[in-house]
Amino acid sequence: MEFIKGYYRTWVGTAAEITDVTTLNLRISDIYICSDSNVVYRWSGIAWVDWSAAYQALLVSGNNIKTINGVSVLGTGDITIGGGDMVIDALPGNGYLSGAVLVPYLNNPVIRLQDAQNQFWYPIVKIPLGATSIASIKLKYISNSTGNLYMLFHTYSWDGTTPGTQKTDTSDTLTAYAGAGVTDEMNSITIPVEAYSNLTNLKADDIVSLIIRRAGNEADDTYNAHLYVLTVEFTFA
Repeated sequence: MEFIKGYYRTWVGTAAEITDVTTLNLRISDIYICSDSNVVYRWSGIAWVDWSAAYQALLVSGNNIKTINGVSVLGTGDITIGGGDMVIDALPGNGYLSGAVLVPYLNNPVIRLQDAQNQFWYPIVKIPLGATSIASIKLKYISNSTGNLYMLFHTYSWDGTTPGTQKTDTSDTLTAYAGAGVTDEMNSITIPVEAYSNLTNLKADDIVSLIIRRAGNEADDTYNAHLYVLTVEFTFA
């Protein structure tokens, strides 16, 4: 049996040991916790009264208080809670155009990067709270050809707390991407990691700008049709 000092004088022991406490000079509101049944008693001045319903039971992780991803919430310190990846779409109309144009296509607003032209779109997104890096970027477009798109991707990051302060940039190289060939269906290009690998230590409210270049005037671009971009999907971690 154990005596615990506190606002209420409290004993912890077995149900059989409660008789030993009863012989002491008890005060009203003295507490006895039965360790073998988790029943809590309060001394009324005459007898022990079951006080379990009014008493906060001893918290036991995974028993009467939940864990978080298998980690106990009891004790000191912080628990790191991962919220999963965060996805943000850069839609047409968001960012800047150079040669490319915003047009309607199949009842959707799209960015048109014209055939046989060297054109650019610069979509911009803001880093969400909790994100520190880019997990992936995908360009989603409406397919019109089985030919190759000859494209380059280049990203910049800007400090969100100091407007106009560029943090870093990184680029991949011009690469041929095969068209899907199923007319008017959505297809996607997974942008190479090299196009954003230098963008580290990102924080909430930082700005990321992606330069999308279609070198449609190059011989390696055999798509032979306009490229209609629906969105750019940024996944942050």
